[in-house]
Parts: sequence; C-alpha cells; structure tokens
Amino acid sequence: MIVVDDVLTEVEDDLAHGDHASARRRLREALITRPHRMDLRRRLAEVYRMLGDLPQAGRWGFLEDDAPADEIQAFRTACGDGASLMLEALAWGEDDDGEEEDEGQITATAWERIAELRRADSAARRNDGSHRHRDRPGQPSAVPYPFTPPGGITRPVTETPKKKRPRLRELVGLALVLVGLAAVLVVVLAIGAGVVWLIKEFVDSARF
Repeated sequence: MIVVDDVLTEVEDDLAHGDHASARRRLREALITRPHRMDLRRRLAEVYRMLGDLPQAGRWGFLEDDAPADEIQAFRTACGDGASLMLEALAWGEDDDGEEEDEGQITATAWERIAELRRADSAARRNDGSHRHRDRPGQPSAVPYPFTPPGGITRPVTETPKKKRPRLRELVGLALVLVGLAAVLVVVLAIGAGVVWLIKEFVDSARF
C-alpha cells in the first residue's frame, strides 16, 4: 500500500532540489491507488501552480473549496467544458476505490462537484443517445486527455527557480570516489618509497 506521508516527504525533497518532474510523477502514481486522497491532489495542484500550468492546477485542485477561479476555468476550457472528459481527467474512479481511511478526506464540496459532473455527463449521454461526449455549441474543442495547456491560459512563472543542490546520495558517491583516489595515492606513494629504499640499499651495498 502507498504510504502517503512517505510520498509527500519524497515530493518535498524533489521540490527542494528543483525536480518538479519527479514530484509530479510521484504524486500522480500515488493517486492511481489512492484517488480520493485530497492532500495528494492538493499538493499536485500546487506543484503545477508553481510551474504556471493553469489547466493542470485547475484539474487537480478542482475538488477544493478554495480552488482559484482562473485555474478552474482553464481546466474547463482544456476539457471543452465537457463533463465526461472532466471526469476522466479527474481520475476519481468509483466511490469505493482506494483505501477506507481515505474517505475521511473527502469534503462535501468534492462530493458535490463529482456528483454535478456525473449528472451533467448522464444528461449529455441521454441527449446524445450515445456514450460519446458532444461538445456544446460555441465551446472550444476539447484537447485529448491527458491534455496540454492551450495557448493563452498559462500563467507566467514569477518565482525564481531554486538552484539545484546535490542530494545526499550524490554527496556520498562523491565522498567514496575521493576516498578511493586517496587510497590509490597512498599505495602509489608507498610503492615509490619502497622503490627509493631499494635503490638506496643497492647503491650502499655496491660501495662495499
């Protein structure tokens, strides 16, 4: 079972080293088996917010009470405002997916927004008479999931990127290399000293 606290700790380490890609990957992989963990969704939204990716920030923050309106709108636009595609992008699954302990994290807002999308999706299916989503007239075309941000709705990144610092395992590896080089140097010096001593002994014995 995915240990959420461990995932979040690893994500913080990734972000401290400027590794946003690994942070996103960890969170999205954890959400596959723990789709109802609101803390994982919230952190993933924050990571995308750092990068200025409004559609993805809105996607993962959509179920939050205080999700920024521009991010929610960007997410809706990226999905063509289609309930079916939005549900797919949210990756909520069934209500009984994940672990029982995760149910306590689900807020009334999250339940209502999921229910609202399901009602809209059901209504669209009935109107279409099929199992495919039909874009509403006047709405932008949906970008295939997983979508990429359409032009014009990406917030500029204003934060100064953190300078990447070497990780502990990299420092340990460097230390081992230095220790190895030092050991080789000691051996070379010892061999050199032995050669000098032998030459001196040979010269001294030759005199007599």
